[in-house]
Amino acid sequence: MFQKSVIALSLLLLSFSSLSLAKVQLQFGPTPAWVKKVSTNTQTPNTREINDGYFLRMFEQEYNVTTHQTYQHTVREIISEAGIQSAANLTLNFNPSYEQISIHEVTVWRDGKPMNRLDKAAFKIVANEEDLSRFIYNGNYTAYLILNDIRVGDKIEYSYTLTGDNPVFENKFFTSLVLQGTDPIAHMHYYIIAPGSRKLNFKYYNEAKPPVQQTVGGDMIYEWDLQNLNGIDVSDKIPSWYIAYPFIQISEFKDWTEVAQWGHSINKPTDKPGGALGKRIKEIADKYKDNKPGLLRALTDMVQTEIRYMGVEIGPYSHKANNPEKVYEQRYGDCKDKSLLLVSALLSVGIPAEMALVSTSSEEHVTERIPSPSAFNHAIVVAHLDDKEIWIDPTMSYQGSTGADIYCPDYGNALVLGAGKTDLSPIPETNNGTLHYTEQYEADDVKSPVTLTVITTYSGGMADKIRASYANQSNVDLEKNFLDYYSNFYSKIERADTLIIMDDKASNVLETTEKYIITDFFEYDSVNHNYPVSFYARMIKNMLPSVDNKKKYPIATSYPYELHHSIRVKIPLNWNIDFQTETIDRPAYTFKYRVSVDNNVFALDHDFKYNKDHIAPEEIVQYDKDSKRMVNDLLSYSFTYTPGSGQTYTGIKYSAILLLLAIMAGAVYMGKKIYQTPTARYQHLHPTPRIIGGWLIIPILGLIITPIQLGYSIIDTGYFRDAIWHAYDHKPISMAFNMILWLELIVNASIICYAVFCLVLMYNKRDILPKHIIRMYVGIMVAVIVDGILTNLLIPDTTQDYKDVFRSIFSVCIWVPYFMRSVRVQETFTVPYGDYKPYTPTEDETNDNGNVTDTTPEDNTENSDENSDSSAEHDKYMPKKTDNTTEESA
Repeated sequence: MFQKSVIALSLLLLSFSSLSLAKVQLQFGPTPAWVKKVSTNTQTPNTREINDGYFLRMFEQEYNVTTHQTYQHTVREIISEAGIQSAANLTLNFNPSYEQISIHEVTVWRDGKPMNRLDKAAFKIVANEEDLSRFIYNGNYTAYLILNDIRVGDKIEYSYTLTGDNPVFENKFFTSLVLQGTDPIAHMHYYIIAPGSRKLNFKYYNEAKPPVQQTVGGDMIYEWDLQNLNGIDVSDKIPSWYIAYPFIQISEFKDWTEVAQWGHSINKPTDKPGGALGKRIKEIADKYKDNKPGLLRALTDMVQTEIRYMGVEIGPYSHKANNPEKVYEQRYGDCKDKSLLLVSALLSVGIPAEMALVSTSSEEHVTERIPSPSAFNHAIVVAHLDDKEIWIDPTMSYQGSTGADIYCPDYGNALVLGAGKTDLSPIPETNNGTLHYTEQYEADDVKSPVTLTVITTYSGGMADKIRASYANQSNVDLEKNFLDYYSNFYSKIERADTLIIMDDKASNVLETTEKYIITDFFEYDSVNHNYPVSFYARMIKNMLPSVDNKKKYPIATSYPYELHHSIRVKIPLNWNIDFQTETIDRPAYTFKYRVSVDNNVFALDHDFKYNKDHIAPEEIVQYDKDSKRMVNDLLSYSFTYTPGSGQTYTGIKYSAILLLLAIMAGAVYMGKKIYQTPTARYQHLHPTPRIIGGWLIIPILGLIITPIQLGYSIIDTGYFRDAIWHAYDHKPISMAFNMILWLELIVNASIICYAVFCLVLMYNKRDILPKHIIRMYVGIMVAVIVDGILTNLLIPDTTQDYKDVFRSIFSVCIWVPYFMRSVRVQETFTVPYGDYKPYTPTEDETNDNGNVTDTTPEDNTENSDENSDSSAEHDKYMPKKTDNTTEESA
């Protein structure tokens, strides 16, 4: 449909162009006297950096603001056969509606000798409508010259002058200068001569050099003479608003207020349109008398649907809109035509509205540009209803929703053309919408054909865009395109039903349903005797830009974009899959990944959203890591189905629970027996135990956290669920895997009990605490090391995490020496089991106030030698012996 429209339009405009060619004339003459002649640089750049087989030995542009002339002088040098193909034809572009071209020279230099190739009769004039595919006719032409006998080593030199400016700019001068390119340039020269009374404003980007200025008579001269310029290797992934080159903007407009006044002066709306347009507006207004939002929507629909998009932008009409009545009668217009028409219609029914200029490339970054009409390339409308701004793009079509709920693309900032407008206005973000994409796979078993149902739901702005896209395609073409897409992944797939499109325009939700039959979904692996299956979120992968080595530039994203990608598999298999989730949240994007099984339905979900329109240079390294992790690990999910393992285990592993209870019962029995075993050790020099403090707080916290952490691990790992014990059924490692599970359950349960036992000993300051806590630390270290070794030996595919090993070794190295040598430990854990009575101080050990004199060493003496106490003190606290008793423990 689109191609047919372009062909018909081309034929129409071709006939129009043919009638106009007779009026288009080329002039030939000498270089204007005001042009400054400069000598061409003779140095040749590094040929290894040159693309297309030629380079610019000279690129020169000179501007005379007073005479409205632009002089261009170029010298191309051919260095290879490829350059003959690329550079041997000359194309000189001009717009005869306001410009006259004068060609001065065409010279081919060979072996240092000039050859005049200025053949006036050889020039051909053709219409140059590069924007025709966008339904825009701007009246540009090209003077085309094919040069004969061009050889490697030749220099092609040509120059011409364009005289005239577009009258729509009312004699205001503005332009842009690029001071470097992707290829080396031997010599670049810019020259501007302007009356001193005309103030030119400059803005420099990327360290662009300012001009050399001088005053000659009453004129100001601005000159740049740059030589031996290297090429800049610019990424092709940069955002449209990003300027990578040294760049200069020049404008005679002093501020945005002046630009707004200019735009309003050439695009003044009317509040009383007549003719057919006036009648149509009245018809709509009568229908929506008491419904201003409905009236706003109806007039917007009128402009969007009844006026097709087509722009004839010749001369001043490149920026000036046509009369709204004329636009409605001819039933076509470009963005400014449709915008001025809508503004006029809204004003006529009492809804305030203005035309606004935006940039579809610079978007919100237009604020960084110098005030100039060239900062904008699109026109939209802002209406005011109930103290709210409603931004409308009249060039859009097939928009959904109702009333004033109208989606407007994210254009960032706009210059409103109205009285008193002095600056750019931010455009608030509207409902960009979301995309929900679901693949549902259903089958009775692995030998049956799989039914694939694809449901895609678009909302908000996404629905508007898809609705407009589908309007230009037949359902048959859509069905073919969708089937071709899935055929890339499933060779034996066929459509099971027609494409269903459900469009709820009131809610602005569009949904498509596709249905296919796949007969080769499960492919048998005869080597491993199983069926491997994998799924992949391709839609997200397609939205992830690749990263090249040019990480100093930002990377453009497809903002705004939000996708919810779901895969559901309803096939009775052994879904021994644990819940998994991961989130990556960065300033530029957010990604979420989930794997789950619910009611024997496997679910794989991905959420992806761009948060802004670019990835900043400082974020690229992290994005590179994230994108590789997403593409390689998180977007896909694979599993294998082995025949005979089709049973789904959803029950409880009672034997594991019984084992745990047995271990706990045995631990209680053994703990009580050990605790109640009388100890016959000497009390410490300080018979009253010290208060627990100092570094002992850390082991106490460890004894509290260890049972909680291991208990959670036992439950979370699924030792009490049948599914994990059958995860490797019918595989060689099944027995080894189960043996490791039993071993881990026994060890973890034992450590929990031992930690609780040590916590009880510590709370009671038992004298046997040090040896038991040392055994616990050493036992944990041995258990972790043995578990790692067995896992790697018996299950080779397992990737072992060695953090626990290093952590346990570190704990042994720190705490075993501490509990063996610390004075605090020796003076704190002194309580034996038996008839223990706390020591009562004598009168000599009590101070005048009746308080016991503190003889306990401070923490900083923990590492002192306990044998430093006097022998008298040692004897004083020794237990007494009698003839018929053993050494007392009290």
